Amino acid sequence: MRTERDTLGEVQVPMTRSMERRRRRAVENYPVSGLREHPLFIRAFVLLKKAAALANKELGALDAARASAIIGGCDALLDTKSNTAGSSWSMSSRPAPVRRST
Repeated sequence: MRTERDTLGEVQVPMTRSMERRRRRAVENYPVSGLREHPLFIRAFVLLKKAAALANKELGALDAARASAIIGGCDALLDTKSNTAGSSWSMSSRPAPVRRST
């Protein structure tokens, strides 16, 4: 174990873990609730990441190798999620909009 310091103080982390301090702080500050994001939110986030990679590649702000890795990862996630049995990734399965009376 080694002692690492951050703005919140000291924390003991294993010698072999480079990101362990951040993970431990996250666990301390944000207890695990068991709640999960809605699948459509995750799909939207993946699509946003893909669009950002495509745009930044076109602008020259992201090299082709990194852009391809991000785009490929997004495509793999989208293919995996859409083929999962019982998954509600279809946009047609979204809840009906709430109508407000005036």
